[in-house]
Amino acid sequence: MNDSETALAASPMPWESPSSSLVLTKEGISGERITLALSLESRDTGHPGVGIAAGPTWWAFSYDEHFSTDVERQVQALSELFTPRSEKLRELVAEGHAARVDITGTVETGCKLRLSVTTLARLSALGIPVTFTTLAAPGVEEEDPLAWLD
Repeated sequence: MNDSETALAASPMPWESPSSSLVLTKEGISGERITLALSLESRDTGHPGVGIAAGPTWWAFSYDEHFSTDVERQVQALSELFTPRSEKLRELVAEGHAARVDITGTVETGCKLRLSVTTLARLSALGIPVTFTTLAAPGVEEEDPLAWLD
């Protein structure tokens, strides 16, 4: 291992601008109906970095870096809020909605995301897929994905 690899192993770079979201998609989705079906109230979104956004085919409840820069904390909060509502989520899925938890962040080569076993178990209890979306920092050249073969 060279010096830069040792430094990366010793202190993994965190994801920047992380966001953890419950996302529902369906053609013609009604954001108001989803919010009501999940019994969400203004107190659920009344904190910095917590919000609901929607479009014609999607709805999302998110915790972003203004809530916490720690992905673990974001995912715990998401799990705590939606685990008691997991039956409602299953009903929405049965109605044709696709549901997932999406964890997004800006990353550089060597960035790592670590979640505890407890947090992963809480995510699993929701019974929906988990996706990870990584974004490259603006102006950073893409790395050859096969460079490790050299």
